[in-house]
Amino acid sequence: MKSGLFELYAGTFREAIVKRGEKDQAKELGSFFAKLVHTFRPNEYCAFDNLVKNYLGLNKESFFISYMITCHEYKRWASENQELMVKIRKKFKEADTDAFMNHEILTDMKILDLIFWSKGKSMEQEKKEKVKAQKLIPGK
Repeated sequence: MKSGLFELYAGTFREAIVKRGEKDQAKELGSFFAKLVHTFRPNEYCAFDNLVKNYLGLNKESFFISYMITCHEYKRWASENQELMVKIRKKFKEADTDAFMNHEILTDMKILDLIFWSKGKSMEQEKKEKVKAQKLIPGK
């Protein structure tokens, strides 16, 4: 899949034509692409999206480059930190008191993506709250 991954992204997802009302519009579907690839190769590719991309400071890079960098680094980090990954898995399982997830199929890639997605979501929320607070200050 690696050899054809860029071709798949560039040919289908980089500028996909989507319908908006009555108009056809070109739209980048990188997040959908990442989730699709992750579905078929969960141990090789993460379910990356713009929230994680921005959190990691890759907002000026193209989606595909950011995706490939992140997948590579997730794999490298998980491989070099297996002891810590075991502890993280244990914490995930303990926190899932309702047995919502099947922890046996949860990959290192997915765990790391969930962690960074959560961090990105918190950062996004903090920014929104800061903007909202600034609007409440007279003279701003």
